[in-house]
Amino acid sequence: MLLGVHGGSAQAQVAFAWYTSGGAFISFSTSSTANVPAATWTQATETATSPANAAFARLPQDGGLRK
Repeated sequence: MLLGVHGGSAQAQVAFAWYTSGGAFISFSTSSTANVPAATWTQATETATSPANAAFARLPQDGGLRK
């Protein structure tokens, strides 16, 4: 995932939203916080272990951890 910042620097996290095969939300997994300098692109990576009942994950891209 590439993170970009316009203006001042920021902090960011990579998050996984886990869902059952029926589409029901289970939980989030989040990375540690990364510093993203102003006017740059920063590559962020994360490895997560899915819950036992998870069928798929989504990467929230709205700046918040929402279902």
